[in-house]
Amino acid sequence: HLFDGSRPVTLMSPLAIALKRQRGEASDAGGAIRAPMPGRVVKLLAKVGDSVEKGQGIMVVEAMKMQNELQAPFDGTVKEIRVEEGASVDRNVDLAMIE
Repeated sequence: HLFDGSRPVTLMSPLAIALKRQRGEASDAGGAIRAPMPGRVVKLLAKVGDSVEKGQGIMVVEAMKMQNELQAPFDGTVKEIRVEEGASVDRNVDLAMIE
């Protein structure tokens, strides 16, 4: 409660914020799937040429001992995958492209 009433508040973990930013950046970047934080690619869920739907998993990245599924920002086709399973990735690096 504040002096002039109450306000709705959403509590989010830092990881949830990073993933939310990643999803937003993907649509702004023309379909780039970016690493939300430094980590390691655990598994590729799609391959070049696959048709994907919005929200479908493209790959799993492990960061801070948590596995995060990076998802397609919109319906399309996987144009490019720039990493292999087991690869280490830095934050905001383009990992795949959807068109």
